[in-house]
Amino acid sequence: MDFFSNESFECIQAFENSNLIPFMSLKLHVYSDLVKAFYSNLEIQEGTLISEIYGIKMVIDQSLFYDLTQLSSEGVPFEGTLIDDWKFEFFVHDARRLVCTNQADMTGRLLAGSLAFERRILHYLIGRILLPKSSNLAQVSEEDLIVMWAFHKGLKIDWAHLIRYRMHKSLRLNAPLPYPHLVTFFLQHFNIPLDSEPYVPIKRSFLIGTAVIASFGYQKEHNGSWVKKGARHVDEEGHGARRFLSSSKDFG
Repeated sequence: MDFFSNESFECIQAFENSNLIPFMSLKLHVYSDLVKAFYSNLEIQEGTLISEIYGIKMVIDQSLFYDLTQLSSEGVPFEGTLIDDWKFEFFVHDARRLVCTNQADMTGRLLAGSLAFERRILHYLIGRILLPKSSNLAQVSEEDLIVMWAFHKGLKIDWAHLIRYRMHKSLRLNAPLPYPHLVTFFLQHFNIPLDSEPYVPIKRSFLIGTAVIASFGYQKEHNGSWVKKGARHVDEEGHGARRFLSSSKDFG
C-alpha cells in the first residue's frame, strides 16, 4: 500500500476512511496445506469462525476478529448484491458514468479497460485484495460497481461482515480459498506449529506497483503524472491521470 500512498492515488483516502489499510497491508507467508485444512474444518456460527488444526481449536468471535484484522463492523451488512437501504440511490447507468471514461460504452458488459484511470486502480485493488477473484479479472462485476459507488458516496460497509461472508462462501465445493495471508495471521495467533510446514514466501514479484499501472497502458511522466501511452493529453481518457475526485471529502 506504500506505493499507492506515495503516488497520492485517491483510493488510498477511501481505504483509510474505511480503516482497510491494516488488512490490505498483510504480508505473510502462505501455508497452502494449512489454508486448505483451515477451510476444510471451518464453521461460521453467528459471526464466529471455528476451525481446528493439529488438534488446536481456533475460535475467532467478532471481538477477536476485529482485534486481529482492525476491520470495522460499522456500516451496512453488504453481501455482494444491492441492499434495500441503497436501492433508491443506486442507478446502474449513473454508477457506470461515475467510474468510466467519457468514451466508454454504457451498455453491455463493463470491462476494466473502460474505467477511468483512478477507478481502474480502485477496481484492481478490490479484485486482488478486498474481494479477490479467481477469474474474470478484466470484467467489472455488479459487486465491484456497487463497492466503487459506495466508496465514492462515502457509504460505510461492514467490512468485517463482508470478509466473513466471503470466507463462508468459499466452503462450497471447489470454491477458491480467499485471504490466505489472513489465515496465516490466525495460525500465528493460535500458535499453530509452522516451523516444519511448506510455505510460499513473500517475493518481490508479488508487489503491486508500477508494473501494474503500466499494464493498464499508462506511463509516468517526468512531472510525476500518469498518462496514457501514446496520448499527449490524458483529458482524452476522461481526466485519467488527474485526481480521482475533487477532494478527499467526497469519500465521506
